[in-house]
Amino acid sequence: MVKTFFILVFFSFNTFAYTAKEIDITNYEFNRYVKPQLKSITQGYKSLLVGLTPQLKDVSSLLNIKTDLYKLEFRLPKKCFVKQANNCNQALDQLESRLEDIINVLKKKIDIKEIKYLSMDEKILIKSHKTSFRLQIIKALQELRSLKLNATLSKDDSFSTLNLKKFTLTAIEKLDTFLLSACDNRFKKELEKYTLHFINPVLKYVLTRNRKQVFINNLNELNIRINTIAMRITKLNFPIEKKIKTLIIVAHNRWNSILKVSLVTK
Repeated sequence: MVKTFFILVFFSFNTFAYTAKEIDITNYEFNRYVKPQLKSITQGYKSLLVGLTPQLKDVSSLLNIKTDLYKLEFRLPKKCFVKQANNCNQALDQLESRLEDIINVLKKKIDIKEIKYLSMDEKILIKSHKTSFRLQIIKALQELRSLKLNATLSKDDSFSTLNLKKFTLTAIEKLDTFLLSACDNRFKKELEKYTLHFINPVLKYVLTRNRKQVFINNLNELNIRINTIAMRITKLNFPIEKKIKTLIIVAHNRWNSILKVSLVTK
């Protein structure tokens, strides 16, 4: 009976698969309508996580930094030329500043004991993920500072930033793992998939790199992820605050407005 209800609710959401012929979006529509709505959805993600797990509030600024890390990693060239290093130096300085900000945020304590719907083992795991995340930030900072020093002392004409870019993207992954490990178990699976298959691709490729084709290619996956998390939070009668449901309903409505612009109208 419960399974039947779940299936009926799931298909009451807009979870149809769209073919390439059904997707039609101009560059103007993409930049004028789709991207601003996606930006609003990603901005609401922080409020959603904090709403479900209030104990994350003091470290929630990590999500703002995460957005900056995507931008700075993309802006940083794969190879920096010493004699023309102004752009590299600026990106390196900004990246260093944001990585240092993370270290400062991680000094704040999370009241793990007060987090609901987690087992004791899961609460212990939060500390482990936090430590792993912090170590990755230290590794990225060490690589960054080594590059800056080598650029000053080395006789080479250029230096590669590929390791630093890789360390930065890995840091983002560990940031997500840390925050999601503390999230409400009732919604954790859906939140993980929503983060991995909606929020992150949108931040990394659509908003940062302006890749319209990535949005088109992944429209069905994006659609599934936001519908699934919306259904889980709003339709299964879990005891949660009304404002949490409102947050995901607003995000879902924004997504539906994106679909109206992106799909061929008959």
